[in-house]
Amino acid sequence: MSATALAGAEPVRWPGGVRFADRTIAFLVFLSGFVIVEPSPYDLLLVVVVVFWAIFGLKLNRHFMPMTILMMVYLAGGLLSLTQMDTFIGKPVVYMATTAFLIASSIFFASVIVEDPERRLPLIRKAYLVTAVVVSVIAILAYFNAFP
Repeated sequence: MSATALAGAEPVRWPGGVRFADRTIAFLVFLSGFVIVEPSPYDLLLVVVVVFWAIFGLKLNRHFMPMTILMMVYLAGGLLSLTQMDTFIGKPVVYMATTAFLIASSIFFASVIVEDPERRLPLIRKAYLVTAVVVSVIAILAYFNAFP
């Protein structure tokens, strides 16, 4: 088969892998509601998921490249402003590290959603709704001293 014929072919998808990817995204969104200390379980799991997803086929799409470019320019400006500081420790460095992490996570979620928005957006919405209800119930119970 020629390279031209293969170029138009759809990639082979493993149904178990697609299900696992969807469940991983839903679990990440669910974990985002539970932050007691930094780094939260969501942050740690997101780093692992981004690394594995990048190894197994994270696709960057041209549709969210303006967002990516603008965020990288913002990050470059912030890093450039750090050169004007006397010391490189403290809150500004933590702020820029947090900003870089949030930029990476937004690019990750944009690439995951643009891959199949009809399936992933309802999944994320449902997981977000479940975590909101669970966290709200925990907060109400904590308010009435149901547990220490």
